[in-house]
Amino acid sequence: MLVEMRHKVVEMRRKLYWYIKNAGGMAIASAGIGCTLLAVAAVVAVVMATGDPDIEATVEARIEEKQAEDAALEIKAKAMAKAMVEATAQAASTSTPVPPTPTPTLTPAPTATPVSPTPSPTLTPTPTATPVLPTSTP
Repeated sequence: MLVEMRHKVVEMRRKLYWYIKNAGGMAIASAGIGCTLLAVAAVVAVVMATGDPDIEATVEARIEEKQAEDAALEIKAKAMAKAMVEATAQAASTSTPVPPTPTPTLTPAPTATPVSPTPSPTLTPTPTATPVLPTSTP
């Protein structure tokens, strides 16, 4: 049981270091420190239930060691956050203005000239003979 709790504490510390390294956030560091202390408190509760004085002294020494590490880690996280803020402020103050880009002028595109249709010859009807029918006379 104690070994499992130790593995959980080590895993939480790894995650905490990764978060600090990649994100550099104070909130993440504080949450990681809190999780580490919670895991250590669980180990202490298990050890206190057994009542062995040697193990209890060892756990207390480890808790003090973890608290010292956590305090150092918190100081480091605060220093990193301060450095990031200063670097951002310095980068903002040394930015050089970029000249405006010229507005493109509209160049008219050539258009096709309409071509009038060529007249086609008109067909003239050809006369045809109409048959005349005889009319009756009275």
